[in-house]
Amino acid sequence: MKTTAKSTRIRKTGDGEWQVERFSPFRRVEHILTILIFVALVVTGFPQKFYESSWATGLIDFFGGLDQTRTIHRWAGIAFALSAVVHLGGIAIGVATRKMRLTLMPAPQDLRDAWNNLLYLLGYRDHPPKFPKFDYRQKFEYVGLILGGLVMLVSGFVLLFPIEFASLAPGELIPASRVMHSNEAVLALLVLVVWHLYGSHFSPDVFPMDKSVFTGYMTVKDLSHHHKLEYERLFPAGPPGANGKSGEAEALVSESENPDDGPEDEPFDPEENDPGDAEESETEQNETENVEGEAADALEAADALEAADALEAADALEAASDAKVEPSAPADT
Repeated sequence: MKTTAKSTRIRKTGDGEWQVERFSPFRRVEHILTILIFVALVVTGFPQKFYESSWATGLIDFFGGLDQTRTIHRWAGIAFALSAVVHLGGIAIGVATRKMRLTLMPAPQDLRDAWNNLLYLLGYRDHPPKFPKFDYRQKFEYVGLILGGLVMLVSGFVLLFPIEFASLAPGELIPASRVMHSNEAVLALLVLVVWHLYGSHFSPDVFPMDKSVFTGYMTVKDLSHHHKLEYERLFPAGPPGANGKSGEAEALVSESENPDDGPEDEPFDPEENDPGDAEESETEQNETENVEGEAADALEAADALEAADALEAADALEAASDAKVEPSAPADT
């Protein structure tokens, strides 16, 4: 069965664990490319900012000198610009065609979730708030990446073509862009180290690593724990396999990412491997057999009755025939 834009794939692994697709293959590749581009920008950009440090000099020498370091940095910046265009363009097309939900856009509920979660951490609430597919922390980080990336791109292109921009705008734009580009890079690195790495690696909930952005899948148990609202949206009737049908996700067939994986990842089939369905099928089969038996008995009784009626009719006909051919007394002469 094909999935639609509003569908969510689930799969059952060989050990019987249910998993929900959280990131599509395209998003996973996009994330890996972003990591590589970001690392290339950091290792070639920060040595230029802190050029007086010994480690910066060592990195510049490693890349073949200052000119070569700048060339690598600029090509990495162009790659980042292209990836941003693809990302934002894909979102615009998805929203325009109504094939994408803006699950990473902040909403007023995120402010309430942040406040209630703070109360929970301080001990003023008994339980944390229920989060959607992406919570307020992930949305904050995503919006920061988009806005910070736009600052880096605009300021980077101004520094890449200073003469052209100086002919179109005041000359102060060039040094201002240099300050923006440099400080935003420091801010982006701090957010990555302090916020993203902790949330994805060092947090007790995911330590040592949240693998969903690389595998694409999250266990149903983790989804219920971290994103309760998304879990309830996908499985309003309970966890997968507990009932014949459990919401939107269970109406889909999930296939392994790699067809060579064999039985390690089993596709989900709501008509298969469910004891409730097996019992229902057996009951329906028994009822069918009973109905067929009753029909056969009724048909047999009808045949017997019809045969008796035919025999009685034959006897009556024979009696009538004998009465007609009975010989009369001889006439007197």
